[in-house]
Amino acid sequence: MTARRAVPDERKPAPPASAAVFTPPGKCEFLGIRVDALTVPSMFDATAAAIAGRQRVVIANHNLHSIYLQRRSAGMRRFFARADYVHADGMWVVHLARLFGQPLSRANRITSLDFLGPLLELAQRESWRVFFLGGTASVTERFERYIRATYPALSSRHHDGYFDMRPGAAENEKVLTEIQSYAPHILFVCMGMPRQERWIHANRDQLAANVTFPLGGIMDYLVGETATPPRWTGPLGVEWAYRLLHDPRRLAGRYIWEPICLAPWIAREAVLAQRRRGRRSRPRSPVASPTGGHHPD
Repeated sequence: MTARRAVPDERKPAPPASAAVFTPPGKCEFLGIRVDALTVPSMFDATAAAIAGRQRVVIANHNLHSIYLQRRSAGMRRFFARADYVHADGMWVVHLARLFGQPLSRANRITSLDFLGPLLELAQRESWRVFFLGGTASVTERFERYIRATYPALSSRHHDGYFDMRPGAAENEKVLTEIQSYAPHILFVCMGMPRQERWIHANRDQLAANVTFPLGGIMDYLVGETATPPRWTGPLGVEWAYRLLHDPRRLAGRYIWEPICLAPWIAREAVLAQRRRGRRSRPRSPVASPTGGHHPD
C-alpha cells in the first residue's frame, strides 16, 4: 500500500491578493448532528477566507438523507465530526432545527443548484482554480463543455468519479496526484452520498485544495442527465417531490422509506427535548430559611 503523503508547501494553492474577513457562524446542534448557520454570502466569505489564509477546509452539508446515513454509519459520523463547516441542504433541515429550538431560518437553506453558479462566477473573477471530480466519463465530458461555454475565463480541471477508490490503489493515487499537480483553490467532489464523503475523509490529508465541497449529483443536473427541479420548489420544501416524481425507482427509498424510518426517532427526541426545555424554564421552589420562613429566589 502506498504511504500517505502530506501536501508539500510548494503544491499548496497560492492565496489571492487580498484576504477576506470572515466571522464563523453560530452552530446549531440537534438530533446528534451539527449545522452551522451559514448563508450563501457567509459561505462564500468562508471560502475566500480559506483561500486567502492558505487553509484546507471541508464545507459539508446535511439533509434528511445524510441524517439517516449518519445515524447508521460510523464513517459518516467521523466525516461530519471533522468537517469544518456543515450547512443546511434543504428546508427540512431548517424545519427540524426549529423543532428543536435552534435558530435556523430560510436564509440558511443552501443547495448546490442555487449556489454553484454564483460561486463559479466569483471564482472566475478572483482567478481561483477549480477541480471537479465525479460523474461518468460521458457526463464529465459534457460537463466540461458546459463549464467552458458558461464560464469561459474560469480555470478548471475535470476527472470522472469512476475509479478504484481504495486507499493506496493505483487509480486513487493517480487522481490524488492529478489534484495535487493542479493545486485547485476549490475541489468539488460530485460522487453522490455517502461515496463522496467517504472518499474525502479517507484522503483529506492529501487533498491539495483550500476548500472541498461534496456536491452529489450536481453534474448530472447541469448537463441534463437528471431533471432539474424548478427553483421555486426548494424554498417551499417540495424539491424532493419533483425529484421523486421524475425518478421514483431510484429515489423511493431515499424520499419515502428513510423519512418513515426516521420519524419515530425524531418524534421521541423532540418530546424529550421539549421536556428538558420545560424543566429548565420551570421556576425554582422557595428555599426554607432557618427560622421557618422562606428566602426569596
